[in-house]
Amino acid sequence: MAMTRVQSLLLLFTGLLSCCHADSQLQNSSFTSKDQCGIWIGMSTIPGAGIGMYAGKDFRRGDVLLPVGDLIIPIVDLWRRYTNFFLWDEYTWKSHSGFVGSTKMGAKDIDVASPGFGASINSIMDFVNVYEEDTSQYSVPDNLHRLKDPEAGAFTYHHSRMSYADVDIRAGEELFNDYGDQWFTGRVKKLGIIPVTNDHAKAEKLYRSFADKLLSKYEKTKYSSVIHDMWDAFVIDPNNFWKSSVFAALPPKEDYQEMEQLGLHEMKRKKMTRSQEWLEQHALCVDHFVFDKSTIPKAGHGVFASHLLAAETVVLPVPLIHIPDRSVLDMQQPRTMIRKGYKRDYFIRKQLLLNYCLGHAESTMLLSPYGPVFNLINHNQTLANVRLQWALPERSAHNPDMLKKNVSDFTKEFGSRLAMELVTLRDIQPGEEIFLDYGNEWEMAWKKHVATWRPLKGARNYTSAHDMNKRKDRLKTVFEEIDDPYPANLILHFRDEFTHTGPWKNSEKKGHDKFPFDSGISDVTECEILRYEELDGEIVYAAVLASKNDTSKSLLIEQLPREAFEFSDAPYTADTFLHNAFRHDIRIPDEIFPDAWRNLQ
Repeated sequence: MAMTRVQSLLLLFTGLLSCCHADSQLQNSSFTSKDQCGIWIGMSTIPGAGIGMYAGKDFRRGDVLLPVGDLIIPIVDLWRRYTNFFLWDEYTWKSHSGFVGSTKMGAKDIDVASPGFGASINSIMDFVNVYEEDTSQYSVPDNLHRLKDPEAGAFTYHHSRMSYADVDIRAGEELFNDYGDQWFTGRVKKLGIIPVTNDHAKAEKLYRSFADKLLSKYEKTKYSSVIHDMWDAFVIDPNNFWKSSVFAALPPKEDYQEMEQLGLHEMKRKKMTRSQEWLEQHALCVDHFVFDKSTIPKAGHGVFASHLLAAETVVLPVPLIHIPDRSVLDMQQPRTMIRKGYKRDYFIRKQLLLNYCLGHAESTMLLSPYGPVFNLINHNQTLANVRLQWALPERSAHNPDMLKKNVSDFTKEFGSRLAMELVTLRDIQPGEEIFLDYGNEWEMAWKKHVATWRPLKGARNYTSAHDMNKRKDRLKTVFEEIDDPYPANLILHFRDEFTHTGPWKNSEKKGHDKFPFDSGISDVTECEILRYEELDGEIVYAAVLASKNDTSKSLLIEQLPREAFEFSDAPYTADTFLHNAFRHDIRIPDEIFPDAWRNLQ
């Protein structure tokens, strides 16, 4: 059975250090060149964990690691369609995890794909050196609107989720993100016991206590072998009955001398560092691009060459997540229908993720790129300047044998073992936008979509929550809404985050001691405006706040400023969920698509 990039964090964690002995003379070197590639992708220092991300130069705490941020792509209500293993589950985040709330994406149950740092980076909690931004930017290009534009809903409006150095990072170090201890402790049955926060410090303390109190006392006595056997049985043996994540943090016995010299944390940090020579030979640079508005009208953003890219040069690794059955991305509308005693759901649209996947007309297989940059590259057949090819195994997690397997075999593959590379077709000048030919079928599907597209009923009255929040108009009372209601897609909320601001703390004098409800994972609570008044030159509001967890609970709070409120799109009303939004996968060229995968011939 193949392993995911995290399954090995315990199973092979104790081999983490020994795997690197052959390259130790390279890993100790550092990078000094000012024009050195900033970020590389190659095989992780964690055995069996797949790809890893590496610093190509020194970063100071707070530095931006890559100028191209992550997109945020929603995956909505997947449980309605597919209950079996879905590989993206190992790489996605819940929308309430910090960088975007469910209500801000216009649905209730959302996982989000964050291709780039969000999906590619590994995690070891005691070695976290990367901080991913809590928010992504939201923008709708060129006044795009569902009333007049067939591009509406065809791409995500959430972008530029940036990643920063959380500590000073040395050139060559592998980058690690904070998955959270619960991510690991909640997967013990699946992944095994994995070290979590502070376990390495505890492990070193345990060993030093053992060495000071027992080894030093009995090392040269007849009890020496007994002491060592006891340590091996209760601590090193992976089958010991303690099942301790602290024990799992200890290195192999052959590394104890180095641990005593450097300390456990510094020793492992050193072992998780690659040399510039290793990176240049076994990894690929992802630092060739900058992010800006696309030159294609209403296409959103794109990526541009940051320097001259020579013809026939590999400029980007494209690691892939396999989706053997493309119908998993069919979204379902739950409708209770009594028919022989069961409920039936109806297909209504396809997930937006489909537009970012690679596929073929003769196969149910989809491949979803999860590395940096690629998902921002736009289509242009005339100006295409890059192409795809299968990756070389020596600088990626790609296993060429997977191209010979049947699609049905991939349902048993629980790890990412496929990868492509992006290759320049010609010299690309600095500042030139990068374009990929999505294929003739995609081109024809888009032209048909534009020719047949018509706005949906009610499009004229639609105003996005984002646009409404930018206006900062005086809020309407419930009585004013009777004659002049807000657009049907909008819901007014009290911002839980406002309770952490200065104005709220100042309002404690007015009796607002604390937010009255347990807001749980959401950052908003629905409310109604009863009245408004002017106070010290500012309009303030009296609002009834309803608990999202218990609709029978409500509370009247007065003298709230405008910043305490925001609008969100009602569930399933945002552009992402438009029934007439364009959906089509990017086509893999026929000449490189495996014959073994053609299960729709």
